Amino acid sequence: MEKIKNYIIVIMAIVLGVMIYLNTRPEEVDPVTITIPAIVGTSGLQVPDEQDTAPIVFETPVYVRDTKIVVDSTYKEAYEKAVKEKDSVEARNLFLEAIEIKEYNEVAVDNDSIKVDLYAKTRGSLLAYRVDYNIKENTFTYTPEVVHVRPRLTALIGVEAIFPSNGAIGDPGIKIDLGFQGKKGNVISIGTDTRKNVYIGYKKSFTLFK
Repeated sequence: MEKIKNYIIVIMAIVLGVMIYLNTRPEEVDPVTITIPAIVGTSGLQVPDEQDTAPIVFETPVYVRDTKIVVDSTYKEAYEKAVKEKDSVEARNLFLEAIEIKEYNEVAVDNDSIKVDLYAKTRGSLLAYRVDYNIKENTFTYTPEVVHVRPRLTALIGVEAIFPSNGAIGDPGIKIDLGFQGKKGNVISIGTDTRKNVYIGYKKSFTLFK
């Protein structure tokens, strides 16, 4: 009997060691790669809030210091007419309008994906604007953290062998118990054995490895 008891103790010790190893060794987690697709869009052709519709502009090329530029032909004709008729006030007003400094603050794009605020500072009027955007595709890789969460309530059934210690009187026995483990890991148990003993117990859980 003593040899059988020793064998059982050795086997239980081996099983306990294996269980501790399996439950404390680092878990291998495969990295996860996530790709966020590109988002492309445009505000379309817009006009400043101060204008109801885009003005009709007739463009005409002119040369300034041997450099070809494009101007508003309507303004050009009005200015030249005022100069020809010697209307200095009208000519001056047209000139000042053409060089007036203006600032614009507009929400160019505002949708589910992106919001673009537009700021512009111009010499003369801002006729129209358009904002094209392209949010580039982005890929990143990370290793998830493994989090073990206990169930809210777990039932545990246990079987234990009872061997009399040296010098004790009695036959070997079997103990059976039923326990309930809460989310925090603590266990309340009740059990009995073949010697007609009844057990009521409480086990407190302590974290040794995360």
